[in-house]
Parts: sequence; structure tokens; C-alpha cells
Amino acid sequence: MLGYYDTSGRFCCAGRVGTEFSEGTLANLHRQLLNSTNDCAPFKEVPPAEHGASLMEPVVVVQVQFGGWTDEGRLCHPTFRVIRNDTLPPEVVLEVGHDNAEVVKVKIDHRPVRRTHPDTVLFPEPELTKLKLMEYYTEIAD
Repeated sequence: MLGYYDTSGRFCCAGRVGTEFSEGTLANLHRQLLNSTNDCAPFKEVPPAEHGASLMEPVVVVQVQFGGWTDEGRLCHPTFRVIRNDTLPPEVVLEVGHDNAEVVKVKIDHRPVRRTHPDTVLFPEPELTKLKLMEYYTEIAD
């Protein structure tokens, strides 16, 4: 389970990460977390999909790479990168306003899909942007 502190100091659930761990990293995390489980959830709110997970006070900071945020405030496609021994859990806060990416919503199969950086040029000649490609795929899918 991943989490961060919001601006009011509450610990918020950011979802799960379950990929890109080496055997050594998993063993290291297991050793660090072995005695940290408790019966109360550290999160201000645990989403129903996360019930049944082993919950504990935040004791380890990890760095993940991810593709964005869901509308529910969870990370999209997080992958583990490294354990951060140089950072304490209370230092992990949600940075608001640092992503200046424009977000567009398109409907694919009648469901809204959020995509960032619609003006990114994928092919220069003829110029094809992410948004134009999404619109094309939506048009031909109908």
C-alpha cells in the first residue's frame, strides 16, 4: 500500500504497487515491515478494494514511477523504483500545482478517459498530436 500526507497532515491512500521488485528488495522490505503491522488503518479512509491488506504505520519510503492519478486519487500504473532511506514518511506530501499538464477527457467506448499533454507532437510530418490520435481512434471505433 502506498500513501502520502495531505496539506492537513492526514495520511491518504494512494493505491498499491506490485511490480519491478527484485527478490533482494522484497526480502529487505519484508524485514523492515515485519513488526510494523497493527489493527488500525493509518489512512484517513481505506477504499473498499484495499480491505484485507496488511496495514501499518508508515515506516518505509519508496519512490515509484506512475502514469498519473485516477479520479479517485489513486496512482495509475505505479512501478517500484527504489527505497528512499534519505526521506522520512512525514516528508512525503502531495505536491499540489506542480503538474502544469493540460488534461483532456475523451469518451472511449462511452466511458470518459483522462489524458495529459494533448498537444504533445507524436509525429512531426504531417504533425500528429496525442489529442488528434485519440480523436482519430475514437472516430474509427464508432
